[in-house]
Amino acid sequence: MLSICIPVYRSDPRQMVEALHVQAQLLSIPVEILVLDDASGDSWLPAFKAVEAFATVVHLPENLGRARIRNAFVSYAKYQHMLFLDGDVGIPEGFLARWTDYLLAHPESRVCCGGKVCGPRPAGSRQLRWKYANTRETQPAAIRQLHPHQSFITGNFLIQAMVFHHVKFHEQLIGYGHEDTLFGYELKQHGIQVSHLDNPIRLEDFDTAAAFLDKTRESIHSLMQVLEIVQYDKAFIQEIRLLRAYEQLLRSPFYRFLRCSGGLIARFCKFLLINGIHSLILLDIYKLFYLNRNQCGLFKA
Repeated sequence: MLSICIPVYRSDPRQMVEALHVQAQLLSIPVEILVLDDASGDSWLPAFKAVEAFATVVHLPENLGRARIRNAFVSYAKYQHMLFLDGDVGIPEGFLARWTDYLLAHPESRVCCGGKVCGPRPAGSRQLRWKYANTRETQPAAIRQLHPHQSFITGNFLIQAMVFHHVKFHEQLIGYGHEDTLFGYELKQHGIQVSHLDNPIRLEDFDTAAAFLDKTRESIHSLMQVLEIVQYDKAFIQEIRLLRAYEQLLRSPFYRFLRCSGGLIARFCKFLLINGIHSLILLDIYKLFYLNRNQCGLFKA
C-alpha cells in the first residue's frame, strides 16, 4: 500500500532507514522502502550496503539531480501511494503510524505534505541555515493550508502513484532549488488538490553560511528557469516572495541608484552573513540584489 521513496546523494541513510524499518514493522499495511543512490561514489557504498537488509537499494550510474531522481521512483515503486522523504532527515517516533492513519481516514487524498521541524540550534556558521529553516520552512499545517499549492515541499509528501504518473517533476531543472515550487504550481494547473498534515520530519543537518549562500544563488538561477517554463505567469510571480519584492524594487523611485549600487550591496550583505551576522533581513536583501544584478529589468517587458 505504501512505497517510501528516499533519494540520497552523498549522505548516510542508515539511521533514517533503520528507524523507518522499525516503524514499518508495527503497521497493518504493506510497506516497502526504496533508496536510490544518485551516483554518490564508491566511498558511500558501505553506508548503502548496511541498509540493504531493510530496503531496496538502487545505485544509479549517473547523477540525475533532484527532479529526475524523484521521477525515477515510478519505475521501482509497486504500491499505490508513494511517500517521498529527503535522505538526510530525522524520523520522529510514530511518524509512519500517523501517515497510515491519515491514509486510512482520507483514502481520497491525492497529495499531502507532512511538514518539517528543526532539530537543536547548531553552533557557529550553521546557525544561518538553521534560522532560515526554523523561521521560513517549518510552518504548521493550518498555516500551510492557507496557500496549499504554494506551500508544497518535496522533503516529506505523500502522493497517489496514478497522480505522479500524470504530473512529474520538471526534468529541465537540473540545478538546486525550486523543483518543488514548479511542482506545486503544476499541481494547481491540473486542478489537483494539495492537503497538509502535521506529521513533520526533523531537519538535523545544516549547511555552513557559505555553503547555504552558494545554494541560495543556485536556487535563484533555478527560479529564473522556472519563470521561463511558466512563461512569466503573473499569478505565479505574485506567489513568490522574492519575485514580488523584485517587482516593487523595479517600481521604486530609487531604482536607478539601487541598480548601480546593487552589486556592492549584495557583496556587503554576503560578507556580513558569512562572518556571523545571521540576519534573515540581510539574507533577503542579498537575494534581492543578487537577482537584480543577474536579471536586471526582468519584468519590464
